[in-house]
Amino acid sequence: MADSKLPLGFNITITDDFKYEKNFVIHTQIYQLPEQTTEVNWADILEVTSHHQPYKSDSNLVELKLPANQYCARFFIDTNDNQKLDVSSIGLPVEPVGFANNPILTFGEPAPSEACFALDSALQLDIRLRAKKSKRRFKP
Repeated sequence: MADSKLPLGFNITITDDFKYEKNFVIHTQIYQLPEQTTEVNWADILEVTSHHQPYKSDSNLVELKLPANQYCARFFIDTNDNQKLDVSSIGLPVEPVGFANNPILTFGEPAPSEACFALDSALQLDIRLRAKKSKRRFKP
């Protein structure tokens, strides 16, 4: 069955103290990484599906069904309701963001190849969303 779809779930948690005082939306974006390509940008790969749901303080589970393949996943909370992930002038996400495999975000968004996974059977992934840390101001 070439067109059968497999269950794919993401349990999304927030790992910071960002205040979610209004009804924010979690955006889930699933991409397919081209074969034989490791150095690509998010804008260069095909988005195969997206999912949007209200953020809930207790549980944020995203459940999808996709054909077996190699996928990359990006998640963000759209704090200004513009339907996209906002980044600073140097490419650092300014909204809470997370990726499959939970790569380190020190230098901005990871390459898509760092956020990939093989979907060849039912799969459940834990995703941590992180917000940009505010600058700490020290008083003399």
